[in-house]
Formats: sequence, C-alpha cells, structure tokens
Amino acid sequence: MSQRQTLQKKIEELQISFKQVKQIKETNETISQSKADIIASIRHELKTPLHGILGFAEIGMKQSQHVDREKLQEYFAEISSNGQKLLDLLDNLLDSSKSENKKNYLQIQ
Repeated sequence: MSQRQTLQKKIEELQISFKQVKQIKETNETISQSKADIIASIRHELKTPLHGILGFAEIGMKQSQHVDREKLQEYFAEISSNGQKLLDLLDNLLDSSKSENKKNYLQIQ
C-alpha cells in the first residue's frame, strides 16, 4: 500500500470517527434535554400537592379559632390527601430510580 493510500485510509477513518463523535454529542444533547424536561415535570408534580398541604395548613392555623369543627376536618382531609399524593409520587420516583439503577447494573455486567 502506498503512502497516499495509507493517508487516504487514515483520513477516511478520521472522518468516520468524527461522524461518530458528532452523533454521540447529538445523542448526549438530546438526553440532557430529556432529563431537563423530566426534572421540570417532576418538580411541578411534587410542588402541586405540597402547595396544597401548605395552603390548607396555613388556612387551618389562621382560622382554627373561628371555623367550625366540620370545616377544620375538611382542611385536614385536604392536607392528608395532598400528603398522600406527594408520598405516592416520591415512592414512584424512587421505585423507578431503583429499577433504572438495577437495569444499568445488569447492563454493565
């Protein structure tokens, strides 16, 4: 093989490597954007019931002297319901994280 052919082959190999690196970079950018979107969604899903918990707790504290017992029970029911939603979301998040970690561990082996 001549020097020219060897050089041409190396150039072709570098071009292929460059394309692969470019594809990997694009894939990483897509993954990063997906992660950002997921985190934004999780943030919203976690904050919604938390705001309910805090809001009803604040109302209950401010009006506990002036509100009848039945209304207070409604406030506490809302607090409990939103707390359970938040707990369920966190459990699901942790469970999916565990299964993803197991999946990654099995792929490594």
